[in-house]
Amino acid sequence: MEGKRILYIEDERSMAKIIVDMLHLKGFEVLHLENGKDILEILKKFKPDLCIFDVMLPHIDGFSVAHRVRSVNTTIPIIFLTAKGLTQDVIDGFNAGANDYIKKPFSIDELLIRIAHQLKQSEQAASAAPAADRILGDCIFSSQQYTLQVGDSIFSLSQREVEVMSLLFQRPEEIINRKQLLLSVWGDDSFYNSRNLDVYIRKIRTYFQASARISLITLKSVGFKVILK
Repeated sequence: MEGKRILYIEDERSMAKIIVDMLHLKGFEVLHLENGKDILEILKKFKPDLCIFDVMLPHIDGFSVAHRVRSVNTTIPIIFLTAKGLTQDVIDGFNAGANDYIKKPFSIDELLIRIAHQLKQSEQAASAAPAADRILGDCIFSSQQYTLQVGDSIFSLSQREVEVMSLLFQRPEEIINRKQLLLSVWGDDSFYNSRNLDVYIRKIRTYFQASARISLITLKSVGFKVILK
């Protein structure tokens, strides 16, 4: 991971210094900013491989910064650092386009592991051979374009949504085991990642609401199943 670029936005200077120094020691190139008001210009100039955003920022909060990033880049990994831990805050984070969400206080080792995992996932997605569009019912899923077309509606997908959708579209009408899905997409089936999965399943289910031919059901404690009507 040496030489990878990280954009880190955090207004708490003492914390930022510790994290920036550690990332430098690990070989990362880091651009630290205290606010994200000029995020689109920053992306053009710095071209990061991964973003780390605090949620509570001056001028514009981290969720809003992520929304702006996703308007121009749907694939770059985004990690939120926050003191907020309520379920709705987690949901808001993933709705903003986050790939991961770390609650303060956290250890540097935890942050490094999560950074490494996100960069590995990003590299694997970039190196994978482009997949053909997959048609299921009245839905067209493009893992290459990061889109899901349902009837006349087209939804832009995050990298994590693409990973989950790929598994769901590979095996329609079959039960996708919850644990296997977690291990395939997140690399472990921890309680935290299980909550993240539920957030993405709810989002994907809202996309399917525009479909007359597909629904996504949850089989409690078992997994998920795409049903063709």
